[in-house]
Amino acid sequence: MPNAPTVLTLDDQEQITTLIESALKLDGLKVFVANTVREFEKIRLSEPIDIYLLDLVVPEFQALVAVKEIRELEDAGIIMLSGHSSEVDVVLGLELGADDYIAKPFRLRELRARVAAVHRRRKESALSLGAAAPIARDAVQTTDDVLKIGAWSINIAARRVKHQSGKAVALTTSEYDVLVYLVKNRNRVVTRNQIMDALRGESWASYDRLIDGFISRLRAKLISVDESFDYIQTVRGVGYCFSHE
Repeated sequence: MPNAPTVLTLDDQEQITTLIESALKLDGLKVFVANTVREFEKIRLSEPIDIYLLDLVVPEFQALVAVKEIRELEDAGIIMLSGHSSEVDVVLGLELGADDYIAKPFRLRELRARVAAVHRRRKESALSLGAAAPIARDAVQTTDDVLKIGAWSINIAARRVKHQSGKAVALTTSEYDVLVYLVKNRNRVVTRNQIMDALRGESWASYDRLIDGFISRLRAKLISVDESFDYIQTVRGVGYCFSHE
């Protein structure tokens, strides 16, 4: 894998971290393994990490706190691993900014593909950071780098949402992805399942109710900047529509 990332995997089962390390090294990745929280923190503080693979049920590990902290402090990918976590933990992890979740037992080929996909998405965003085109003055304008909707602009390259007043809105990875999907499909009714499929793939269809939470928080954040924001409409019994002419 060109420009392969550095991965840190945490799991209290040594045989699992050994398998993960061997599999990812086949793609040329640099892999650090930790079987305890102490080992994890030591490596994390001493090495630049591009992607974290975190088991959610490691003893003494506050997984959701770690996901939130990593997302706030680092521009790293996060993939959650577990065979025993509750659906609530998975949902909270995604809402806090994790990029993906893999249930145990998993196929090593799938793990390698998921890691590559997360790395690709992160890399594409980082490489284009700051390279956005000037925002158009039209009421609605779409360019390769910027989506402009009324008083709002979405810088695709920087993954940044900004109001014409100059105020930026801090969104989680999932909130941002939902917003961009709705804007690109504006004036069309889309189902929760369609949104989830576009964001995470078919394997996430059973988690489509996550979308309600993402959109609720997304609306609240945008309204906190502009009380007149009412573009995201709920279509009862179907899904959502980003309505803007």
